[in-house]
Amino acid sequence: EVSNNLFTRLVPVKKIPSMDYLSEIPDEARTFVVMPVIISSAEQGLAYLERLRGHYLANRQCNLYFALLADYADAPDLHAPGDELITKTLVKRIQEMNSLYPAVNQRFSLFFRRRKWNEAQDCFMCWERKRGKLEEFNAYLTGTPREDTSFSLILFDEKLLGTFQYVITLDADSDLVQDNASKLVGMIHHPLNQAVLDETGEKVVEGYAIIQPSVRNHICDRNG
Repeated sequence: EVSNNLFTRLVPVKKIPSMDYLSEIPDEARTFVVMPVIISSAEQGLAYLERLRGHYLANRQCNLYFALLADYADAPDLHAPGDELITKTLVKRIQEMNSLYPAVNQRFSLFFRRRKWNEAQDCFMCWERKRGKLEEFNAYLTGTPREDTSFSLILFDEKLLGTFQYVITLDADSDLVQDNASKLVGMIHHPLNQAVLDETGEKVVEGYAIIQPSVRNHICDRNG
C-alpha cells in the first residue's frame, strides 16, 4: 500500500489514447479473457468458474470470450484419484454456462493440461504452471497444433481459431470491474498504441505489446 501511494505520487501520469469500445468491440479486436489456475478439487474448480461467470456479467460484449486455463495439482503419479471428478464437474458446468448464455459462438471455454514428470521437483506437474499455460494457450490460438501442446482437454469453438487479437489475463483473485475489458481493448487497439516490431520481429520499438491496469487492494470490513 505504501509503495503504491509513493509511485502514484512520484511518477507523472501519462494519458494513453484509447478507442471507445464501450458499446461494441469490433471483430478485428476480438479478445479472450482467461484465468490460469491450478485446481485441486471439484469445489475449487466450480468457484473459479463462478468468478469467470461474474467477469462475463460485468463485461458483456459480443467479441469478448472467457476461458478457464486449468492445471491439475502436482502429484506423485501421472493421474491422481480426483482428476476424473474434477474434469467431469467442470465440463458439465461449462456446458451449463454456455446454455445459460447462448451466443453464435461458444462464449465459455475450458482448457486442461496433462501433467509431465519434473525431475527437479520430483513429481508430476503441469509444465511451467502459469507461464506455461499462457504460452501454450497463445501458441494454440495462433496455429500450433493441439498435439504439440500439453492440453489434454479443450472445450472451445475451434471456428474461432486465428481470429483473436488480444488476451486479457486475470489472477484467480482479480476482479474485472464493469466495462474494464472494453476499455483495455480500446487502449491497446488504438493506432498510436499498437506494437511495431523491429526487423527481427522480436523486439517492440513502438507502441505496446502488453498493458497493465492499475492494481488496487480490497478494503475488508471484518465487522460486516
